[in-house]
Amino acid sequence: MREKVEKYFRLLYPNYDSLSSEEIWYSAGDKNFIIENIEEIDRYYQNCMKEGSVAQHQGLSEQEIIANAVRVVKGNKYFEMLHPEYETLTPGEKIRTMDDQGFILDNIDQIDRKFQDMVLEAERNGEELNEQKIIRNIVEGLKTKELTTQQIGKATINVPTTAKVEAEQVENDENTKDNVKEGEEVGDDN
Repeated sequence: MREKVEKYFRLLYPNYDSLSSEEIWYSAGDKNFIIENIEEIDRYYQNCMKEGSVAQHQGLSEQEIIANAVRVVKGNKYFEMLHPEYETLTPGEKIRTMDDQGFILDNIDQIDRKFQDMVLEAERNGEELNEQKIIRNIVEGLKTKELTTQQIGKATINVPTTAKVEAEQVENDENTKDNVKEGEEVGDDN
């Protein structure tokens, strides 16, 4: 298994030797993650390497397959941390948690960085680690940030533009250029 860990780590970080010290620190977390989850990552990798697999049809490289494997397995682990009660939920409750799973997978790199940072901070401060609380705070924070961004985007769409005002004037049969209503005759007052 050690050989697989090294192979997968090198595929995940082909330019390891040129990483900054901060990136090396994060990569160490990924190496530990690969060690702890080698069976799941290897199973994902082996399935993708089979002839006729979706990954093969898409022409994914080994590097892309390993990166996807690590993201998917991390996403599943973070989802399990967020919802340890998942197996005991009713079918309706399980469906409601699927939004969280999709959100985690869509934002896995950002979530993983924040998680590693918060774990390190908790260890430095001698605080007790509550992984569920950490992941919940990260996901809720990112969702709030995403929601705020969406609201700002909607607000800017609703701001009246010159084109919108002119379109409304035309719709109301108002000529915007010389203030003459459509159908009115314009002529010489003499």
